[in-house]
Formats: sequence, C-alpha cells, structure tokens
Amino acid sequence: MGKKIAMLLAVLFTALGVAAEVTVTGTVTDKTENEPIIGATVKLKGKASVGTSTDIDGHFSIKVPS
Repeated sequence: MGKKIAMLLAVLFTALGVAAEVTVTGTVTDKTENEPIIGATVKLKGKASVGTSTDIDGHFSIKVPS
C-alpha cells in the first residue's frame, strides 16, 4: 500500500503545477488480496487539513488546492 500512496502523492504534486485545483480519485486496496480498504485515510503530504477517507468500495475523491 505504501507504494500506491507514494505514486498518488507524485500525481498530486505533478497536478499542482498544472491547475489551481484538481480532483484526484482512486481506489485503495490491500497488497495481498487486492481487496478494497474501507475507511482508509488519504491525505496530501504536508497538508494535514487536506484529506478524506475511502468508502465501502475503497474509493476516494480529494480536491487538491494550489
């Protein structure tokens, strides 16, 4: 899961340079079974106030400010 979060953060930082605000969506799954992780916290690194949790299917949507 750590590798997926690192990749997500790389996408978020790349998107920050392109737009003032962007919505990033994705799914968090466990490494071994590829099952969705319910209630996982997804945060923007360095911005504790920017975050969300995954839904029952492991999906999330987060708006990344400039």
